Amino acid sequence: MQCPPVIFIAFNRPDVTQQVFSRIRDAKPGKLFLVQDGPRASVPEDKDKCIAVRKILDGVDWECEVHRIFSEENLGCEIRVASGISEAFSKVDRAIILEDDCLPHSDFFKFCGVLLENFKDDERVMHVSGTCFPGDQERQRDSSETAYFSKYPFMWGWATWQRAWKHYDREMIVWRTPVLRDAILKAMDSDLEREQWTYRYNSLLNGQISTWDWQWQLSVWAQNGLTVAPRKNLITNIGFRDDATHTKSEQSWQSVPCTNLPVVVVPQYMIRDLEADTNQFRNFMCARPEPVTRSPLHRRLATACKSLMRRTLGKISKFQ
Repeated sequence: MQCPPVIFIAFNRPDVTQQVFSRIRDAKPGKLFLVQDGPRASVPEDKDKCIAVRKILDGVDWECEVHRIFSEENLGCEIRVASGISEAFSKVDRAIILEDDCLPHSDFFKFCGVLLENFKDDERVMHVSGTCFPGDQERQRDSSETAYFSKYPFMWGWATWQRAWKHYDREMIVWRTPVLRDAILKAMDSDLEREQWTYRYNSLLNGQISTWDWQWQLSVWAQNGLTVAPRKNLITNIGFRDDATHTKSEQSWQSVPCTNLPVVVVPQYMIRDLEADTNQFRNFMCARPEPVTRSPLHRRLATACKSLMRRTLGKISKFQ
């Protein structure tokens, strides 16, 4: 099977760009979209680093239709990534998307190719993920299946279709619309999940966070879409370091090694793995930011506890 079109997103890190580009070269896609943001005016060293990255991207030495989507000025992560993907999908109906810090296993390209073809006309499936976190890899219920369905469209190496990306909502109109926002919140699996994503999406709207991928997750949820993910990890994130945009601190689960996946067997039934989703949220996505918005019940309980403690301490002090 020929490798599907690849969208490769890079910026100013030549070393990681070279590693991921080498894996793309090995896969030899027939169409390659190279997306790069321009240097930041406030960071003088960006210019030379961006030039070094472009030299790497010029190293296409196989038969390939290359599209260069370069920006001379800095657009920022949110606009550059989303607009680059949109431009690519104006020309192809499916694609694999890799950022410069997402190092794929060679089987990742085959995995995406098989699933992009298998679900090309199934509107229920909107995302193919290459990531499998620790814990999920050991919990295969059926050894004959090498993939499972999830609600989380994780984006460390992924693929999708033009038919799905057309729903991308960078402006988060769904979240700005109360009745739609409430419907999305009601569909979440727990109060903690509702708390976490309310905080994060509100932070996006308020300009406290600049990113593009949480909007894609929201877009998938708004369509009640499914992700198909591997039971073996096919992507290692090599970008956790100080010069990263978002992934500056590393935890043990964030640089999971890849394993081979020689055969791709999709689940027989279109049912998401709730246990895997719960595991992924609790262990890898859940962090209590401050300040956390508490419900009226939480506030009343907290006030009652403080009042009880004050009265108890007051009684104790009388006997001292």
